[in-house]
Amino acid sequence: MKRFVTKDGNMFLYEVLENNFAVITGYSPDGGIMTFSKGDDGRRRHFIQVPEQLDGYPVLTVDFFSVELKMRGEDRYRHDGSSLIEVRVPEHTEFEGFRLCFTDEGYFFPEYRVTYYQRENCSFLKEKHKGFVYFAKALGSDLCSVIRIITEDKTATELCMPSRLCGRKIVAIEAESTYMLPEPLRIVRIADSVVTIGAGCFSDMPCLEKLYLGKGVRRIGENAFCFYSEGNEDNLIRAKALNVYCYEMPFCAPKAFSRYSDLWFEEYDVKYGWVRIGETPIKYEVNFISVCKDNFCVEKDILTEYTGNSHYITVTDEVSEIGGFAFSENKCIKTVVLPFGIRKIGEFAFSGCSCLTDIVIPESVTEIGEGAFKNCSSLKSIRFPDGIKVIAKSTCEGCVGLTEIKLSEKLEEISERAFEGCSFANADIPQVTKCIKYRAFARCSNLKKPKLPKGIQVVDIFAFG
Repeated sequence: MKRFVTKDGNMFLYEVLENNFAVITGYSPDGGIMTFSKGDDGRRRHFIQVPEQLDGYPVLTVDFFSVELKMRGEDRYRHDGSSLIEVRVPEHTEFEGFRLCFTDEGYFFPEYRVTYYQRENCSFLKEKHKGFVYFAKALGSDLCSVIRIITEDKTATELCMPSRLCGRKIVAIEAESTYMLPEPLRIVRIADSVVTIGAGCFSDMPCLEKLYLGKGVRRIGENAFCFYSEGNEDNLIRAKALNVYCYEMPFCAPKAFSRYSDLWFEEYDVKYGWVRIGETPIKYEVNFISVCKDNFCVEKDILTEYTGNSHYITVTDEVSEIGGFAFSENKCIKTVVLPFGIRKIGEFAFSGCSCLTDIVIPESVTEIGEGAFKNCSSLKSIRFPDGIKVIAKSTCEGCVGLTEIKLSEKLEEISERAFEGCSFANADIPQVTKCIKYRAFARCSNLKKPKLPKGIQVVDIFAFG
């Protein structure tokens, strides 16, 4: 434990971390007596200015575990909320608050208010990226290591790390550098440049569901993604599963993905995601999912995301479903071949793929979701397998280049805006079709009015408007 005394006589107790940053663990005002001044609102205030550095060590965390002070007679045992402590903290620094305040004759529990100030002549690298502010320290001439990530948006649900910060390549995330992240985060994407994720980095994030590890990640520190939950065995069983997508299984330190509770764990297995309390195994599901070289993210035979930039794609046989938004807004793909065995194409799976010209849909497909090919402006032709009985809402809406379609012989319903804005001239409506809904073929300027089936029951207004 080290001590640092400011020019005003205030003393800070601190410890030095391995990365040469300081953690403040205690505070004592000048002379040990906390003096208060009266504010405009009549409340009594004490002001604390946390230094940017202590003996040359930048302050990373403020944790006033103990405040050594003596109270004047009138201040002893004060609990009426009339006293306020204002703390000014450097903007990159985490403040954990007062855990306990000691007096010579009693306990004192004041309110406190924290404000953050910008550093002057900041020696850290600092850059904002997609709503998050990153602080890092320089390593060599072209590398850096992240020491803190913060955001003002406490409702953010996704963190996507950049590969470079202020022109330097990010190669590491320091231990306990992300305590100021919002709890609702569900998705974390680690940049390909990162090699090491430090201990305790993303701990206490109960909503975390998906973790995408970059191609370069080789080591994950102890308790990096742990989560502590008060409760019993049942609470732990109901904990959300964490899916970890990785190109290569990294080395994981002990308890890197633990789910803690107030129960005693006797055994732990990081690979298979279970713990044992006495004789009872408790599963909390940490699933390590391999990301193949073709940039497919596959989760339990569902292709959930394609991250590549190839023009021609053949989906692997292990996939039985194309998940919602899996290829959405990809501006590179031109041709997609789906293998036999795929049963479903999810909602908006290929929406916004403006360069997509051809797609091969096998006969095994029995369901195509809403907006699956919406705004695929370059798509030329499409054939719907005979297993398709309903063409969902907006399936091919906005496909201005679509000049040829082949509908399923068993098609019973064409939903709202299914082909609105397309360019084909002919559409052979099957004889079993019973319903054509609102604006299904609206703004199809080249379409010759098709011959409707004798048994059709519903043709909504503007179906061909």
